[in-house]
Amino acid sequence: MKHYTKALLSAALISSSLVSGVAFAEGSTKGAVVDRNGNFVRSALSGECVRTKWEVGSDECAPKQIAEAPRYVAPASPEPQKMTTKEYNRAYLVFFNFNKYTLTDSAKRIIGDLFGDTKKANKSSFALTGYTDRSGPDAYNMELSRKRAMAVKDELVKLGAYSGNITVSWKGESDPLVPTKDGIKEPQNRRTAIKVTTETNE
Repeated sequence: MKHYTKALLSAALISSSLVSGVAFAEGSTKGAVVDRNGNFVRSALSGECVRTKWEVGSDECAPKQIAEAPRYVAPASPEPQKMTTKEYNRAYLVFFNFNKYTLTDSAKRIIGDLFGDTKKANKSSFALTGYTDRSGPDAYNMELSRKRAMAVKDELVKLGAYSGNITVSWKGESDPLVPTKDGIKEPQNRRTAIKVTTETNE
């Protein structure tokens, strides 16, 4: 009778293993059942877990509250702040014909080149200062220097510069590039100085 019962149990176990797609594991975990991928499962006979060691997140026999234990996720590192740098460039100079405030072709090329150099910047500011030589009345030269600075501003705006980023000032005969006596027509003093401040992200 004992032999008959043992045979029945063995047959039932083999049959259950084949149906469920599992087989007895060989090795240190005696009596455990694994599937075709080698993963531990529940006993084909009793339905009880026969795994002797739990591994959180991977053991199908582990208690639910352990198997589904949340994994620690490290907080994302904040993005480094982008530093804003300001670069103060040297002054550009454009010159004018005697008693004129219209831009020469040479002056337009200089303004076009310097504006092109600022296109990669996040922000560009332009400080313009107009001047004259010492030929003519002071009041007249003051107004002429204003018109020369404004002519450069108009050209920058035409090229695409934001008007709000352009400041304009004028000094007439004062601060000559080449000091002269009153009444002297000095071409290098008939000018507008352009200083550029650019802001870029590193």
